[in-house]
Amino acid sequence: GEALQAHLENLTEDLLYMSESDYPFDFVSFDGSGDKAPSLEGLLERLDLPDDTVTDQETVDQFFHWLTRDEAGMTEEERAEAQRYRDLRQALEANLDDLAIFRIGEIEIRVYLIGRDACGRWSGLATTSVET
Repeated sequence: GEALQAHLENLTEDLLYMSESDYPFDFVSFDGSGDKAPSLEGLLERLDLPDDTVTDQETVDQFFHWLTRDEAGMTEEERAEAQRYRDLRQALEANLDDLAIFRIGEIEIRVYLIGRDACGRWSGLATTSVET
């Protein structure tokens, strides 16, 4: 729990998720339900949001594809950021089972990167993506 939180907070310090606006990553943790993998329905329930909330799900590959790219012409800064996202993905996959990416809402979309931690809690990170 706390070790994972410290590790993820350290990896995302000063790291901003870029969309039409830039948002930091926040550590999140919810009561799990035994060995069940995180689900959109379960997350809406834990966030106390209605069933008809607009949601979407991405694969881990889809979420990290652009963030971890390595292309000619990238600046040193862009390369360093891509490396940080590669490290972040590795840490999430190493510490969380059933890692999933859930998108909740419209325009200001809350993005959750959560999986089951060693204690069975649904833990990970959340950020905001502004898409008008």
